[in-house]
Amino acid sequence: MFNCLYYSLLFSLFALQISHEGLAQTAVPNSLFSGGKWIKIETSVTGIHKIYYSWLKNNGFLHPENVKIYGSRNEMMSPANNISPENSPIQLPLQRFKETIGEESLLFFVQGPVRWKYETATGQYHPFRNQPARGFSYFFLTEDTGSDLLLSLSKQPAGNPDLQSSEYDDFELWEEENLNLLESGSRWFTALLTGGNILSKSYTFQDRVENEPVNFSIYAAGRSISPTQMEVTANGNGLGTVRFIPVQISSGSDFASADSLKISRQVTGSGVNLSVKYIGTGSDQCWLDYATLQLRGSLQYRGIPLLFRDGRTMGKDKIVEFQVNGANSSLRLWEVTNPLSPVQQSFQFANGQLTFRIKSDSLRSFILFDPQSKYPEVTKTEVIKNSDIQHVDTPQFLIFTPAAFLDQAGRLAQYH
Repeated sequence: MFNCLYYSLLFSLFALQISHEGLAQTAVPNSLFSGGKWIKIETSVTGIHKIYYSWLKNNGFLHPENVKIYGSRNEMMSPANNISPENSPIQLPLQRFKETIGEESLLFFVQGPVRWKYETATGQYHPFRNQPARGFSYFFLTEDTGSDLLLSLSKQPAGNPDLQSSEYDDFELWEEENLNLLESGSRWFTALLTGGNILSKSYTFQDRVENEPVNFSIYAAGRSISPTQMEVTANGNGLGTVRFIPVQISSGSDFASADSLKISRQVTGSGVNLSVKYIGTGSDQCWLDYATLQLRGSLQYRGIPLLFRDGRTMGKDKIVEFQVNGANSSLRLWEVTNPLSPVQQSFQFANGQLTFRIKSDSLRSFILFDPQSKYPEVTKTEVIKNSDIQHVDTPQFLIFTPAAFLDQAGRLAQYH
């Protein structure tokens, strides 16, 4: 799917440096990695992560109690060069936690490579994937710089709530970045289907609010010389069709035509089996890009992290009270609206129900979890070598070219 334009060069690149004499120099600070010990880690999971002190010691840190975590937004940089980048690593707030078994650890939140953007006008969420990240989020550990940055505690607003919510917006994304039709660009597809092929995916939503509809969005592309279509069903019931107009199978023509289906339907039961079938013949082809399911869930803690938000609670100057059942007083509640700056949210607990109040001028996200539980482990990818790229002799202009055009690129460099 298109997030923003991104091109991968499949050949060797040569960079020609062009220096500009006499340009004014502005003083800049040293690069983050200019000194000290740094380890790069990765994870592919959105949610709470835990790093044990024993793991830190095994990876060369002498004082785990001094280790800090740095990271940046897991988003593609804008292709526009007039927009200031926000991808420089910053120090992330964390919590230090002592297990009942005596082991100490660091707790921090990770926003994975897929983020969901809320559209206020329609109440729909749209996925955006950071494709160059290869499905991972990256962070950096050090014990040699910075001071401890712990989560702050958010107090609840005074006064009675304007509304109460015991539900949240739940959604799933069916997408695999497997196929690139033109071996160029940022649009990747999940699977290829030919005439009669069926592709299915099943989901279980234990606490789905069954009197609320499920919103389906399916995106696909087709290539044929005559009209074809993809039939979409949920639990065996027809949802509609994605229709593809014919394309000319010749050079200079569109390679394929794209279409989508967006529909809201009532679905019985907690399970949803989404299925697509391509209706075509001979050499006709179809590619599933991605599909999303959006529904309402009941705020019920089931012993695993509960990540939730509710678009229906937004309103100017409103105070909302969230109510979560099945909880216990030992849980932690973090607001993760800004994944780089999570905040510990205070709450009340009584008779198995956790409640808290917030101002809901904007959409806010939370995660409820048990700090004693096991969480996804991070993977060490490399030890970062010290470098100070802020103070190297950096060219003002770069030309990237395949080897075949090196002479022409040289002439262009001389011209500039």
